[in-house]
Amino acid sequence: MNIRTTIGIGAGKITRSGLRLLGKNAGALPGLVSEKLAPGILADALGALPDGVIIITGTNGKTTTTKIITDLLEANGKRVLTNRMGSNFTRGVVSVIVSESELGKPLPHDIAVLELDEAYAKKFVQVCKPRYVVALNVMRDQLDRFGEIDTTARFIASAMQAATDGVIVNADDHRLVRAAEEAGLNTIYFGVDPKLAKHFPGDDDLLAVDQDNKPKNDAETTTSHKPLVTLKNFKGQSVTYAFGKQSVVVDMRLTGQYNFQNGAAALALLTTLLPDITPETLTGQMSHVLPAFGRGEVVEIDGERIELILIKNPSGFRLALASFHDPATALIAINDNDPDGRDISWLWDVDFTSLSKSEVATTGLRAYDMALRLQYDEIPVAWSEPDLAKAVTKLLQHKTKVPKRIFCNYTAMLAIRSHFGKELHEV
Repeated sequence: MNIRTTIGIGAGKITRSGLRLLGKNAGALPGLVSEKLAPGILADALGALPDGVIIITGTNGKTTTTKIITDLLEANGKRVLTNRMGSNFTRGVVSVIVSESELGKPLPHDIAVLELDEAYAKKFVQVCKPRYVVALNVMRDQLDRFGEIDTTARFIASAMQAATDGVIVNADDHRLVRAAEEAGLNTIYFGVDPKLAKHFPGDDDLLAVDQDNKPKNDAETTTSHKPLVTLKNFKGQSVTYAFGKQSVVVDMRLTGQYNFQNGAAALALLTTLLPDITPETLTGQMSHVLPAFGRGEVVEIDGERIELILIKNPSGFRLALASFHDPATALIAINDNDPDGRDISWLWDVDFTSLSKSEVATTGLRAYDMALRLQYDEIPVAWSEPDLAKAVTKLLQHKTKVPKRIFCNYTAMLAIRSHFGKELHEV
C-alpha cells in the first residue's frame, strides 16, 4: 500500500477506536474519514487482491446473495473480504478495509465480494474495476432517491460495463438483459423455470392487468438466453437447481422463494469462478448457509423466537408475504427515515390479503399509515404502537402458539436490533 493509503487507514482505525470508547457503533464513519484522507484507497487496497473484486448489485437480494457467494468461496478455501453487515456505499466498503487491514501491509485476502447500492456501484467502478458484476434485478425502490426505474437500470448498466471478465445477469429481467446485449458483454445468465414465473412478479407484472385486475400476459417476457443455472422447483425448503441438463436437489436453511432465486445467481457465479467444483459440492455447501443479517433470520429475544424479515419495496414485500402460508402473529414496522426512502406510497402496491388469517399489528414512524393500508385490504389491525421498542416488547409478551414475525424496513430493523442489543441471539 502507498503511504497515503496507510495514513488513511490509520486515521480510520483511530476514528473507530474513539467511537467504541464512547460506546457508539462506528458504522461507516471510519471509512468516510479514510476516504477523505486517501481518495485512492479503494483502488490501492483492492487492486492488490490476487483474485480480484466481485460486485453484487440490484434492487433486491444483494445482502443474501453476497453472503451465499462469500460462504461458498470460504468453504472452498478462499479468504474473502466482504461487507457482511450490508453497508453498501463506498464508505462502507472502505470501513471494511480499515477494519481488516494491518498498517502498511496488503489485505490478507484472496478476493473481495462486495454488495453495492445501485447508484454507488456506478461510482465504485470508476475507481476500481471488478472482475465480475452480478446484476440481480431492477425494481421500483426509493423513488424519492432513484427516480424512475429506468434510471436505476442505467446505474446498474454502467457498473456492468466496467466488468473485466463478465457479468452474471438475471435472464428474467428484460432491462438487465437488454443492457448486457447492447453493451456486448460476456454474459452468464441465471433464471427461474417458466412454470415458476408467477412466484416472482416484477413491477411490470403489476401493470399487465386488465380492467378486472386479471393478468393480461402481455408484459415484456423473459429472454431466450439459456441460463447457466436455473431455479427449477421448490417445495418448502427443498429446492431443485438445474445446471444445464443436470438437476440437483438441496435442502436449504435459507427461507423464502426470493432467496432460492438468489441462490441461482450465486451458483451461476461460483460455477464460473470455480469450474472444477461440482454442482453437487456447491449445492451441498449452500445447504449450510444461514440467512443474512435481518433477511429472514430467526432470533431469540427474552426467550421468544421471532423471524426478522427485511422489506423495502413492493416487489420485495409481495415476495416475502408469498413465502409464508401459515397463520402467524405479525408486526409490520415501517419508518420513513432517509435510508428507507421518505415516500412510502409503494405500500399501496402490495397485496396484504395473505395476512387475513394472521393477527397483525403495526409500529414505526408510519404505524398508523400502515394500519390504514391494511384496512383497505380488510385486514383487521389488533393494535398500533409507533414506538418500536414498546411494540416489540408487547409482541414478546403476547402468548401464542403460531410463529411470530416482524416485517420491517431498514431503519426499523436496525432500531429493533439496537434496542435489544445483547439480549438478541441468532437461533
